[in-house]
Amino acid sequence: MSDPRVYDNLASPPNPFLLEHAEAYLAKVKPKSDAILQALGDSRHEEALITAEGSPLTAIREVQADGSDLLIGDMKIEPSDARARGFTTEYSREKGEDEDGQSSSSKEANKAAEQKEAEWNIGFWLATSHHSKGIMTDAVHTLIHDWAIPRMNARRFICGAFTGNQASVRVFEKNGFKTRSIKENALEVRGEMRGIHILEWRSDKE
Repeated sequence: MSDPRVYDNLASPPNPFLLEHAEAYLAKVKPKSDAILQALGDSRHEEALITAEGSPLTAIREVQADGSDLLIGDMKIEPSDARARGFTTEYSREKGEDEDGQSSSSKEANKAAEQKEAEWNIGFWLATSHHSKGIMTDAVHTLIHDWAIPRMNARRFICGAFTGNQASVRVFEKNGFKTRSIKENALEVRGEMRGIHILEWRSDKE
């Protein structure tokens, strides 16, 4: 986490990232993970799948030859705050997807429905020793299709990646995301203004 090739592309972790920071992070995320796992366990005999409000697992680990595992990354899924931050524009309709033939009321209804639809964000990091191996691309695909869609009823994702972080942009693009806008000087991160790519994925665009 203290590698500049990792933390420079993340908004929140302090640098240097100390043991106390790791403990604070675990204290924050573990109760939610435990609650989701408990709910899943309690419903294991029910016929219908229950809907969760997140993913109970975030760590990406590599199994070693001796059977132990090594933490090589982390990923999370959470409600997207892109709209609240003012990062979104009228990007959810792709070029060629016009609204010809729709009345003004229908257009407004579609826009209102989009704004009410739950929007999710995926954030991640991966140890530099494991970059360029397709690991995060596969992890994001698994999170979306094996968990978020069937167990969270997630249908729309609005995610961000700092300008210059082309590797993360490519991870999203390989999973069908489209860049909808690029906002310069969007966030102040550790005293520096950073630009951000805004990318979107919707289940009806697979």
